[in-house]
Amino acid sequence: MAKYGIIRMQKFHKDAILGIQKHNQREGGNSKNKDIDSSRTMLNYDFVNEDKIKYHEEIKKMTATRVKRKIRNDA
Repeated sequence: MAKYGIIRMQKFHKDAILGIQKHNQREGGNSKNKDIDSSRTMLNYDFVNEDKIKYHEEIKKMTATRVKRKIRNDA
């Protein structure tokens, strides 16, 4: 079994957060990708969070404690 991970970093606008959350947590019912086996979705797991999280709320918590300046409107 492989013992490595792949991490990708990418910038997103706040308008895209909900779509990213739905994609990552498989919340959308219909996907354009026909290779996805929805019967195996229950086997997915998250190393950090036990339950599904709301990305907007988590981002607000993180920025409130870490960022000392005003956040730009388009950030």
